[in-house]
Amino acid sequence: MKVLVFAVVTFLVLGLLLVTNPRMEDYEQYLRQEILVESGKGDDVGKALGVLVSGVASSLMASATVRNDYVFWSTYETTLGNDRVKVLGILRNFAVLKGKTGSYGTAGSGG
Repeated sequence: MKVLVFAVVTFLVLGLLLVTNPRMEDYEQYLRQEILVESGKGDDVGKALGVLVSGVASSLMASATVRNDYVFWSTYETTLGNDRVKVLGILRNFAVLKGKTGSYGTAGSGG
């Protein structure tokens, strides 16, 4: 009976990870949100510019990103110039693994 319960729980957890593995579009949306959050910390002009350019900036950053899909989670490596940020995407959330926190608005987790 314990083996059956373990198998069912394992199957459910793996299924949850599979279904909630973020797509590239989710990562682009995450970038857009982080840009808006970072621009919101400044003055009114910065906030307005953040709203205006967040879509374009996130699209450009997403185009400079390589996604490695591991079925249950994904990693995203964005390279802009000499700066590199590696982000883990799991359960439709994102966490910076390596790089500058706050660099290009990819700090923290969200989703």
